[in-house]
Amino acid sequence: MTLNKFRIIDISIFCGLAFFLEVVNGIAVGIVGEVFYLSISVVLSTIALLRWGWYGIIVCFFASFGYLLGNGGQAKHYAIYLIGSVFLGANLLWFKILQKDTLSKNFFVACLFLVSAFLFVNLGRYLVALMFVRDFAIFIDLIAADSLNLVIGIFIIFIAQRQKGLFVDQRDYLVQLSAKNQNDSEATDLKILDELADCVDITLYKFDSDDLDNL
Repeated sequence: MTLNKFRIIDISIFCGLAFFLEVVNGIAVGIVGEVFYLSISVVLSTIALLRWGWYGIIVCFFASFGYLLGNGGQAKHYAIYLIGSVFLGANLLWFKILQKDTLSKNFFVACLFLVSAFLFVNLGRYLVALMFVRDFAIFIDLIAADSLNLVIGIFIIFIAQRQKGLFVDQRDYLVQLSAKNQNDSEATDLKILDELADCVDITLYKFDSDDLDNL
């Protein structure tokens, strides 16, 4: 399987999961109101962002679309959420400052990475919302509504960092995995050659011993 095919499958899984969960979330909000708002779309998008770069924005886009579909949002809501999703791309600036390995392994830095993702996405939604409603308190409301989701997201990041190959840059990870498999294969071949050499030595020794007995 090529890297591009693997990336398409991987991103599709993230998009499908985020879309389904947000449809359910949107339906739940429509039933019980804004009091009930549990979402892991931003943390899923953030994980995808680390794995594949800007492709993570697609996950956030699908999640927003799923939420609006389940909630029955109006046209302005589609604009607010879908355009706001694009602002997740600002989190790519982290990759200009730090190595991805640092984000993968350092829990504190990973939490900051997630917090900034929440802030950028909500900032994007807020800026678009200002086109429809001149209420500067909207940003505070958005952050407050997402506060529990941030806590849940931090817990998910904690778990993700402990899963092999999940919260890492996939291109680098696959290259390292390929190199490891090649080294293991070479080591196995050398072991087989050593065992064959030992067998040859034993055979020659037995052959020599039999010759001596016949003398």
